[in-house]
Amino acid sequence: MRSSTKARIGTVLLCATLTLAGCGGPNTTEDTTDDVPATVDENATFRFGVSTGAAATLDPHLNRQAYGPQWYGMAYDTLIHMDRVGNLGPMLATEWEFSADGKQLVLKLRHGVTFSDGQPFNAAAVKANIERGKTLTDSAVAADLDAVASVDVVDEYTVRLDLTTPTAVILSRLATKAGTMVSPAAMNGAVDLDVTPVGTGPYVLTKYQTGVSGTYVRNDSYWGGRPSVAKIELSLYADSTAGINALQTGQIEMFELLDKPAIETIEKAGLPARSIEGLKLEWVALDFAGKFKDPRVREAVGLALDRRQFADFVGKGEPTWQWVPKSSPYFDPTIGELQPYDVEKAKRLLAEAGYANGFSFTLSFAVRPSTQAAAEVMQEMWAKAGITVALDGADGATIIDKCYVRHDCDAVGGTHNTAPDLAVEATDIVAPGGRRNLTGQSTIPEIQALLADAIAPGADRTAKLKALQSQMSKSVPALMVRTDTTVYGTSKNVISFELDPDDTVEFEHLKLGPPA
Repeated sequence: MRSSTKARIGTVLLCATLTLAGCGGPNTTEDTTDDVPATVDENATFRFGVSTGAAATLDPHLNRQAYGPQWYGMAYDTLIHMDRVGNLGPMLATEWEFSADGKQLVLKLRHGVTFSDGQPFNAAAVKANIERGKTLTDSAVAADLDAVASVDVVDEYTVRLDLTTPTAVILSRLATKAGTMVSPAAMNGAVDLDVTPVGTGPYVLTKYQTGVSGTYVRNDSYWGGRPSVAKIELSLYADSTAGINALQTGQIEMFELLDKPAIETIEKAGLPARSIEGLKLEWVALDFAGKFKDPRVREAVGLALDRRQFADFVGKGEPTWQWVPKSSPYFDPTIGELQPYDVEKAKRLLAEAGYANGFSFTLSFAVRPSTQAAAEVMQEMWAKAGITVALDGADGATIIDKCYVRHDCDAVGGTHNTAPDLAVEATDIVAPGGRRNLTGQSTIPEIQALLADAIAPGADRTAKLKALQSQMSKSVPALMVRTDTTVYGTSKNVISFELDPDDTVEFEHLKLGPPA
């Protein structure tokens, strides 16, 4: 979750427009705007408005929410760091190496690191965390650690993972929740990890009101260097309008802007709207073993969706039919628009599949102001092709449990951050037992065959991952709808901030000037 490298992809600086042109794109490292404070306030309190929802738990091994780390991530570190475009670097593990046959991974660990409760970080702690992640009841990371057969302590700062099969994906797993290191004492019941995170991270939780707010203070002895901001206060704004008003009236310093009207409101108020490109997409995941088992049906629902009109409605991003943006090395320019808007062809395909009198399904989604409106627009588009869609909106935790744990959903809509390693993405969504596989244990053979080749460790996997991405786009286990750009409105004293691949703010890299 945390980055200690000096050159970090994803630093966001002042950009008072939605587009990235003139903003330096995702590699921006400095800002020349006169309005940005020149002095960093080392005693600052940063008040962050959370728009995504409340955390079901602050335990990283149990939390299934993509936005969960926004509530607890600053208290923890992972074994490996992943930047916004997928580059891996040292974190609590300083180096690693696969065996010649790829079935063992040896990690060398950072010396002199302690958990916030004073417990030492070492190989025994790594072994305890990985074993907990694999065996914990209702574990959110057990599937991510499936490839780990056992964990052996080689010495105090060296650990060996014995793998069931050679897989490069394990490195990316150790850079996310599965690689998050929790104090062994806390795991053994010293505190309630649902409400009290205990890690090696740059901040320590001092106050928490479930579903409402949280307060973190700086960990002055953090191994990665003293964070610039002294205190972080998180507050949930389930109503986007309330969050925008709080930003305008100086109650918070930062809030995500989900659509064009929100961006225009903040700009008219004279505040910055800061944007950063990433791997976020609007998507609709499909139960490809149930309602959408027939590939003709999957193609039909894609053809009946006017992506250009949808992108215009949202006011952000552009239409897409692939799992990655055009800037990605895995984007395939040869496959074109796989399901161009064509209502009549959609009807013909549905008739061929046995649905001449129409097709129906339920679209589930986590309720936010933007998702409700987006779902209604899609519903209207599909209706023109004789596709009747029932809308099932609920809070994020309910949708995760219903769709990804109990596998009781036809389709799930919303925004989705594609994993930088496409083999991780395919494993999660298409492989049997994948944590975002709506079917549970089913797969699509054409994707699975390429996945088996793409996960193997190797010096250059680009060609294999590009082929995998192309097949995922063609087989349609999920509809890609539009690319997205993450935009935050901020107060004028926010100098810079960084986002991880899941759009979580990395607070230890945040810089604030004196109050404007």
